[in-house]
Amino acid sequence: DAVLDRCLVRRCRRGDALYRAGDPPGGLYGLIEGGVGVELSPGDREPYIGTFARPGFWIGEASVLTRGPRFVGIRATRDSLLAYLPIPQWDAIVRSDPEAWRWFAALTLRNCLLAVSIADALMTPGAAERMAAIILILSSRGAPALPATIDVSQEDLARMANLSRSSAGRVLQTFEAEGLIANTYRRVRVIDDAGLRDRKAGDGTAIHGVGATSSGRPDRPGADESAPSACRAGTRTSVRRFRVGKVTGKIHAW
Repeated sequence: DAVLDRCLVRRCRRGDALYRAGDPPGGLYGLIEGGVGVELSPGDREPYIGTFARPGFWIGEASVLTRGPRFVGIRATRDSLLAYLPIPQWDAIVRSDPEAWRWFAALTLRNCLLAVSIADALMTPGAAERMAAIILILSSRGAPALPATIDVSQEDLARMANLSRSSAGRVLQTFEAEGLIANTYRRVRVIDDAGLRDRKAGDGTAIHGVGATSSGRPDRPGADESAPSACRAGTRTSVRRFRVGKVTGKIHAW
C-alpha cells in the first residue's frame, strides 16, 4: 500500500520511450495495462529489444540503487498505463520502514534471474527448443493470472532466439500448426505452455531447413518514437482508480 499510495499514473502510446539507456536517474515503473519492451544499447550496435513484459512487471530499480544513469531503455509496445514511483517517494518509504529494502532486493533478484534465464535459453541447442524457451520466458513476465499474450515481432523473436528471420518463421508456423501458439502481426499468444515445455525439452517433430544464427539488425527507431515526453503524468491519488492488482498481482513482482 505504501508503494501504490505514492505512485503517479503515466500513460504512453505505442512506440513511446519511457526512458533510454544513459538518461538521468529516475524511479520505478510498474506496468498496469499494455506492454513494454526492454531496449538494450550495446554502444557498437543499434539499440534493440532484449525482452518484453506484460502487466505485473516492475523495472527501474538499478537507477534507484545507484542514483546513476539508466542502464537500459523502456519502450511501450502498445498503448499502456503505468504506475511510476519517483526516487524521493521511495526514499520516504525506506526512511519510515527500512525493511522495505528487502522487497526492493527481491525485485532486483527477480530481474537478475530474468537475465540469467535468457542467457540459459540461448545455450539451448536446436532452433525449436531455443524458440520455445524464449517464448516461455516472455510469457512469464507478468502477473500469472493474465493471458500470456506477447507484443513481439517475428524479427525481434528471431534476434532473441539467435535465429534467422526465415528460420524463426518456420518454427513459429510449426508451433501454430501444433496448437502451441497463435501468431498474428507483432503478437504471439501462448495457447499450450505445457506443449511449449515439451518442445523446449526436445520432444516433437523435427523442423527441417531451420538455420542456427541471425545476422539481421532491427531498424533504427523512427522519429515518431523518440519523445519520452509523450508519456503523460497523472496524479498520485489517481493510481487506485485503476486495477492496480494488475501491476503487482498483490505486489506480485516484489
